[in-house]
Amino acid sequence: MSRNLFDLHSNPEQLHGYPKILVRIPEIALRLAYKKKDKAFREILEVAIAKTPHTAYEYASKVIKGRFPAGESLIAKDSLLAYQYAVDVINDKFPAGEEAINKNPFLKWMYSKQRFNKAKK
Repeated sequence: MSRNLFDLHSNPEQLHGYPKILVRIPEIALRLAYKKKDKAFREILEVAIAKTPHTAYEYASKVIKGRFPAGESLIAKDSLLAYQYAVDVINDKFPAGEEAINKNPFLKWMYSKQRFNKAKK
């Protein structure tokens, strides 16, 4: 990821347009979600994070380390992300993503071989 003005500024909250940026640019919202532990603030960021499948998947897998319902509909449309979400994030079948997964023969085969272990959650 490239650097942006918000990363370089010691107090980005003072920058013009900061509140609007939080809900418009998914990549910036995701970066802030890594840094901010405040649940209320993260809920604001989730609006932007849920706008792209890649940021939604990364948020689920690396930040909250669990299901991200707001982003599941977009994740489900991408075959690779849907497969990874099922295997790495929820460790269970992902019915919403199975249509996309089934379009890729290799992922369809891999998904069919998965033995999901719900106790691992």
